[in-house]
Amino acid sequence: MRRWTIAGLAVLAAVGGAGGYAYVFERPWLIDRLHGPEARTELVPRPCDFTTESGRKMACYDLYVPESRGRAGSRRVRLPVLVFQAPEAPKKDDPVLLIAGGPGAIAYTERRFADMWKGKFKDLPWLDGRDLVVYDQRGVGGARPALECPEIDATREDPMNLDRAKAAMAACRARYEREGVDLLAYDTNANADDVLSLKAAFGFKSLNLWGQSYGTRVALTLMRRKPEGIRSVILDGAYPPEVAGKLHLASAFTATMERVFEACEKDEECRADYPDLRKRFEEVVLRLRAQPLPVKSDPSPLLPPRVFQVNDVIFLSLIDSLVYTADGIAKLPWLVDRAAAGNAEALSGPLADWDQVAYGPFVTAGVSYLVDCNDTPDPDDSEERRTAARAPHLGGWLNYAIAVKPCPFWTPRKEPALDRSPVKSDIPTLVVAGWFDIATPVEWGVIAARSLAKAQLVVARAYSHDASDAPCMQAALAVFLNAPDRDVSMFCGPTPSHPRFKRKSEEE
Repeated sequence: MRRWTIAGLAVLAAVGGAGGYAYVFERPWLIDRLHGPEARTELVPRPCDFTTESGRKMACYDLYVPESRGRAGSRRVRLPVLVFQAPEAPKKDDPVLLIAGGPGAIAYTERRFADMWKGKFKDLPWLDGRDLVVYDQRGVGGARPALECPEIDATREDPMNLDRAKAAMAACRARYEREGVDLLAYDTNANADDVLSLKAAFGFKSLNLWGQSYGTRVALTLMRRKPEGIRSVILDGAYPPEVAGKLHLASAFTATMERVFEACEKDEECRADYPDLRKRFEEVVLRLRAQPLPVKSDPSPLLPPRVFQVNDVIFLSLIDSLVYTADGIAKLPWLVDRAAAGNAEALSGPLADWDQVAYGPFVTAGVSYLVDCNDTPDPDDSEERRTAARAPHLGGWLNYAIAVKPCPFWTPRKEPALDRSPVKSDIPTLVVAGWFDIATPVEWGVIAARSLAKAQLVVARAYSHDASDAPCMQAALAVFLNAPDRDVSMFCGPTPSHPRFKRKSEEE
């Protein structure tokens, strides 16, 4: 899940059978499948336009679904689907469907991201004989239409200009309307319906859902609305419907930072290297507000190099992006120390990482805003206002986020499209959480689990939004996927409480 901070940071082979599944293809008959007299659901095999060194054979498809279900004359949207076939025999007949995050995060279905899959399945041993099915959600990445927003990307030239950010959002929406995009057709319910269409088109009788971040909200919606055929669910960074989402910026950020400060204080080496880390962090933020530091970002080849004037808002956005991973948590005290010394070179790498997430191809901005705004058109920002008032060093950042107020620019919807009540289900569910997770805090995992009769919450204490990468979590996932009713709650119990913090003497 990405947050609203500055406008650009919304937001980050031959055809073969899918292997053991019975499905029927309709004969393609439309010259332009996205426009026609009837909006049919259709699964069409196609040649894969890239190969990988993943160790798995690929099969590629396009899934055509109505943009606006239930509306006469709706056009169709195209979702690319990849099936990575399990090499093991005998192969299990309950594949894993990955539902990506964001909203608006790509699933790496396009040729330009082929390298991402090289060696990827070495990190996913717990799939254990199961096919992995991935797809781009409607409007995202390789889907057509793709609701990209170059108007927002252009604000990279002047990221602190609030009027320009608002104008960019308004221009993006106006263009979508001219192009015939149904702004109300992009929400979590529609994404859940697309999964049901995919499941039916492939003829999957038994399916394991792996939701990541925002994708957990889609998985939970499916558990509520259509649980039949769902064998198990992995909520990897839970984003339950009860939480308002992106404007929970203040509580999630402050909770994670407090955990980092406390972990450093309890660690003898970190405490010696970075005394009074909390105080120094606050001082750095206030200093950058008064005197921004010019820092070069070079996220080539995705974006051209440029120099940012790093003020408090950009620095806090950079920190927010950094601590998505355990490696970023480990580096945070060191980075604060370097920033306190005015070391622009030390900030350059993390700034480039933030830059490519904020303005690169990894999150489709239009979908990011539309889905959250349709789900919750008028989120409560009172917590952000209270935090901005009592935490001066966060005030500039939070007040900017509040001032953006994006939903009126994106959707005419006034009432939430999403059922915000707790999801009740008896489907076996593993809730994966990272103790330092800044995007989907561990508290959200607790909220998601408490209404699920067969949920287990497992916390990787040294990890953040990358908790499923923890070795203990991979072991838990392997056991859970093969025996969803088995207790795996003990797997991450004795693990380290925090990453090894980078020493002050270490160079970049």
